[in-house]
Amino acid sequence: DKVEMVEIDAPALDLYMDLEVAYDIVADNEPHMVSVGDFKLPVRYKYYAVPKVDDNVYLIAYVNGWQKLNLIEGDNSIYYNGAFLGNSYLYTKYSNTELEVSLGTEKGIQISKVKKEDKEAEKTIGTNRFVHLMYDIDVRNNKSKEVEIEITDQVPVSSDADIVLEIINTSGATVDDQSGKLTWNLKLKPAEIKKLTVEFSVKYPRSKSKQMNIALFRFGRQKV
Repeated sequence: DKVEMVEIDAPALDLYMDLEVAYDIVADNEPHMVSVGDFKLPVRYKYYAVPKVDDNVYLIAYVNGWQKLNLIEGDNSIYYNGAFLGNSYLYTKYSNTELEVSLGTEKGIQISKVKKEDKEAEKTIGTNRFVHLMYDIDVRNNKSKEVEIEITDQVPVSSDADIVLEIINTSGATVDDQSGKLTWNLKLKPAEIKKLTVEFSVKYPRSKSKQMNIALFRFGRQKV
């Protein structure tokens, strides 16, 4: 019979380390936790938010020099400033120079995205419809120190020649023309508030109204 060979990608299952401290482990058929090493690595921190998805701001740690530790993918516990933040999963095969670790949400920075109803207009001229949409993204630093935060959002993109998109205002965001991704990198002083505006218009045939309504609904998470 013909045997089919299948190649799979699996994480390392074991790791050998020399322990600097000897431990006596009770043979009671129960799991025990011991410290096998203590390493200090350079790390940079960055706040990150995607208001299109939710109103949370996340603190991300980018760790350098992690490759020399021979880390194994798996569950891990996160501590920050001595406080336990929760459990996460360590992905090493998708990391390059820096290992990205989420440290949870940051309540000291507030962000919200609101559709400005008074700036929305839809009109029909001949066989075409025109929609004008405007969103405000407000971000406030309630912390006692200056923070750096990256905010990403999105404008629709069109591969249909009958659907014409005009970007009116992005408050200085970096725009990816292929995906419509918007990126802001901001520095906020204590108690500082910044307002970002995303404004655009769309022209499309009336025959494609249903598809466009679905696309625009998915674009913006309207707050109630």
